Amino acid sequence: MIFLYILLGIIALLIVLALAAPKKYDVQRSIIVKRPLTEVYNYLKFVKNQDHWSPWKKRDPNMKQTFTGTDGTVGFVSKWESDHKQVGSGEQEIMTLIENERVGTEIRFLKPWKSVSNG
Repeated sequence: MIFLYILLGIIALLIVLALAAPKKYDVQRSIIVKRPLTEVYNYLKFVKNQDHWSPWKKRDPNMKQTFTGTDGTVGFVSKWESDHKQVGSGEQEIMTLIENERVGTEIRFLKPWKSVSNG
């Protein structure tokens, strides 16, 4: 009987912690690139260049990709579809461009789960 009370106490504690935990979180990573700022910015603003290092492309080199708009400009959308369970399907849109400072994108995952991430 004591074991049951301890188990129920642990479950109740986990529920309280889950309710109190933050619902959003941010992850930031940085690297040092030994290239001129303009060269790095002009490479990164083109979403199609991500194929050179994309973890999704490595997992499924044959995934279907479609593009809408002009790459390197606000509003450009890259869509992907894959039967690979770790790749799924979704789209990435260029939302903001600040010359030599920021390339802001929104990634919308559709399968295997729905989620939105800003980058």
